[in-house]
Amino acid sequence: MLISIDKKRWVMRFVPKSSIKGCDGMCYIDQKCIKIASGIRNKNELTTIIHELLHATTWILSEDHVDQAAKDIGNVLYKLGYRKVEN
Repeated sequence: MLISIDKKRWVMRFVPKSSIKGCDGMCYIDQKCIKIASGIRNKNELTTIIHELLHATTWILSEDHVDQAAKDIGNVLYKLGYRKVEN
């Protein structure tokens, strides 16, 4: 799927978890590509997407900061009722 981050075109792909080295998501800044493990669901998927988007927009932040911010934002959105709607 094509997405826009900081007025630049990026690609977000849902891929087998085995293809992203034991984590739920990866952000490839040089390729402008975000990969999300296709087997994760619900709040974990939401948090992972936020986490990788934060890396794409603010790549200078530490992994700990990005991880905590993604969890905090994901928890708020989940409490507000945000859920993925399957087509």
